[in-house]
Amino acid sequence: MTKANLLDRAIAYVSPRAGAERVARRAMMERIEAFGGGEGRAWRGGDPGNRALASIRATRGDANRDDLPTAQRLRENVRAIDRNSAMGGAVIERTVSFAVGTGLHVIPQIDRDFLGLRDDQAEAFEQAASREFNLWAESEYSDAEHSIPFVEQQDLALTSVMVSGDTFGVWENRAVPGWPYLSRLRLYEADQISNPNLQPDGAELAAGAGKGHRVFGGIEIDRNGAHTAVHIRDRHPGAFLGAGNNEWSRVPMVGPSGLRQVLHLYRKRRPGSVRGLPLLAPVVEELQQLSDYTKAELFAAVISAMIAVVHKGKPNEKLPAPGEEGGTELANEDPGSINFEAGMVLDIDADDDVEVPSLGRPNSAFEPFFTAIVRQIGARTGIPYELLIMHFSASYSASRGALEVAFIYLMRWRKWLERHLCAPAYGRVIAEAVAAGRLDAPGFFGDPLVRRAWLQAVWIGPAKISLNPKVEAEAAAIEEDRAWKTSTEITAERTGGQFHRKVRQRRGEELARREAGIAPAPAKSPPPVPRDDGEDE
Repeated sequence: MTKANLLDRAIAYVSPRAGAERVARRAMMERIEAFGGGEGRAWRGGDPGNRALASIRATRGDANRDDLPTAQRLRENVRAIDRNSAMGGAVIERTVSFAVGTGLHVIPQIDRDFLGLRDDQAEAFEQAASREFNLWAESEYSDAEHSIPFVEQQDLALTSVMVSGDTFGVWENRAVPGWPYLSRLRLYEADQISNPNLQPDGAELAAGAGKGHRVFGGIEIDRNGAHTAVHIRDRHPGAFLGAGNNEWSRVPMVGPSGLRQVLHLYRKRRPGSVRGLPLLAPVVEELQQLSDYTKAELFAAVISAMIAVVHKGKPNEKLPAPGEEGGTELANEDPGSINFEAGMVLDIDADDDVEVPSLGRPNSAFEPFFTAIVRQIGARTGIPYELLIMHFSASYSASRGALEVAFIYLMRWRKWLERHLCAPAYGRVIAEAVAAGRLDAPGFFGDPLVRRAWLQAVWIGPAKISLNPKVEAEAAAIEEDRAWKTSTEITAERTGGQFHRKVRQRRGEELARREAGIAPAPAKSPPPVPRDDGEDE
């Protein structure tokens, strides 16, 4: 039975009819909720009265309101974890090492049918385009700072995205005597992209080329939501004094020539988001606590190994050091400091008491707990536990399965880097080569569809880890026979080399072997295929 509360009685005192209606309506609502199971919500995860979810700090903001206020602090925390946490650094290092490795290398594959080219003409252009791009990509002149080549900028760009959430590449044109290309790529750290004069997010620009546009996190947005420009601070907010004048430059996303001028490298997780989040953002707390716990266990184990005995002596006395007859002379010197040596013999008074402590270190429960937390971190970041700790101790099929899952994760980042950094760089360099007459590509600048046909290419990165090279080589041979893959793709995936060069080198080696009268080495019997017993070793 529904009882009237204090407010009901107060209303009933003034208007008995209104008070009765309030009680009746509340009783009706209670019956409806009871008929629905007593929960009041179809989804318990959305029930505000669910006490199990009371610790969740939910927000209603859009992507920018949720992310931008804490973005700088989040970047700083992730960088600290990347520097000082073994597992935090491992997540970043594994992703970059296996997704990029020594760099993604281009294999031009133009649309010869659409362009109406013979095979020999297409192959000639592909080899020439590869030669021109590699000239630029393997030179420090591809970098505006003249410090690293483009193949290493890929590593830097992906690492910056992992640690800072995003990074910005800005194209610059600068001539170098004796160098055929003007294009230079300068990478900016996420911190340098901010609202001009530190205006609040969402502020409307009152003057300049972006008048009427709004800025969020240093990104200028027009009324249609399009990203039109970035605002770059000439001085990093954490740089030494005198490194800049704290002035902002507006750089349009697209330059006057119609070419992309700014490459904003970030993974967009929510519609409307203008900035990226670090890869470790969801596991910052777990990584920091795991690091603290690991260091505490390590410190405890070291102390346990160092403490040999505990001396219980008289007041103001300490355990004598080797060679001393008593401890009273040293009573005023740091009574808690004792230097022990392995195998030493100590002379103490007959009334002194000595204990040999048992501290229970190393902790036998440390590894299972550590492993459980690392598995959760791997599950959230997408890296299998085996690859994260670089330890494959399970059965062959389990280890192979972990590598296959890891390869899917790594290919996702590799394709992302290819689309957002490598392909735009390749297109810009080839366009410059065509404009300079170094490459002949009719119709390149006249029709976007023709230009796309000239620029089609595939990018090859580090080869997948092989647990059984023989079985995987046989699988690659089947893929080649069925035309699922080409020899060029397989060669690049397995060794990172170029098929045509290897064929020419192989021809020369065979010719030299015949001229020297050296017979080919006899084929050895293949090693047995590992038996999968389904059990861990």
